[in-house]
Parts: sequence; structure tokens; C-alpha cells
Amino acid sequence: AIYVEGHYGNVLNCTFDTNWAEWGTPDGGTIAFRSGSDYVLMENCSINNSYVQAPTVGGGAIQISASHYIIRNVNFTKCLSRWGGGALCFYGSYSDIIVTQCRFEDNSCPNSYGGAIRTHNSVISVYNSTFINNYASGFGGAIASETGGIVENCTFINCSSSSSGGSIHFSKKTT
Repeated sequence: AIYVEGHYGNVLNCTFDTNWAEWGTPDGGTIAFRSGSDYVLMENCSINNSYVQAPTVGGGAIQISASHYIIRNVNFTKCLSRWGGGALCFYGSYSDIIVTQCRFEDNSCPNSYGGAIRTHNSVISVYNSTFINNYASGFGGAIASETGGIVENCTFINCSSSSSGGSIHFSKKTT
């Protein structure tokens, strides 16, 4: 639905339903923010039934590869990525991410890490968010971060993984 490669990009007050990306470079099923995208704000949105089938890591709803992101008051429902981050995948260049007041429900990553969120080379801060029925076959039924992060005032209900971190798995120093 959206591919952003540039300096700024805001996605406000939108609904995305039944979007997908198939083979190719790692992208999100609904949105891809690529290198060079700075200071992105996504707010007051819903993403439902989003899917990515990339042969490499890609978020079921959103793939983010660089810079500073704020995701606020966004609902992610029934999103799926085969290889990382059922809803959100932050991968590649260093990113500074804030996720706040979001809801992640029925998202999955059946072949890898992060049923709802996966990060790599990115620092994530998650505040006041709810995670319900998220699943990963690898680490982190809800959140898997290879770079650590902050999780504060969040609710986790029935999240699971086949490995460690039924709700959260952080690989490095965290707060």
C-alpha cells in the first residue's frame, strides 16, 4: 500500500485492511519505510489482515529500516510475517523507535522471532500498549529485540513462543 524512501513521512488517521507483499527485498505487508526515511509518525491508524512472505526478514504490517519513528494509537490485528515481526519489523540501519498506546492482537511469526514486534540494530521503547494472542515460533511471543529496549505499563495476555520469552525476549542490555 505504501513505500516511503525519503526524508519524512507521516501516516495519520488511516485504515488498512487485507494488504500483502510477497517475494523480493524485505518489506512490510502494508508499509515499508526504507533507508533515508527520517522522523516518521504513524498515529490513529488500524492495520488488519496484513501479510508478508519475503524470503528474508520483513514485518507483516510494517518494515522499518532507518531513523526515528513514533507509532502512537495504532491497532495491529491478524498480521503475519514468516520471518520476523508479525506486525512490526525494525531491521537494518539503526533506528530509534517509540511505540505507545498501541494494540497488537492475533499477530504471528510462524518461522522466526517476534509475534508482534521484532527489532535488530534498533532501540525500542514500548509504553502503555496491549498485546493479546501473539505467537512466534522463535523467541518473543510478543516482542523480540536483539538490541534491548524499554517496556513500560504494558499488558500481555496469552502471548507465546516455542522458544524463550513467551511475551518478551531481549538479547542485550535492557531497562
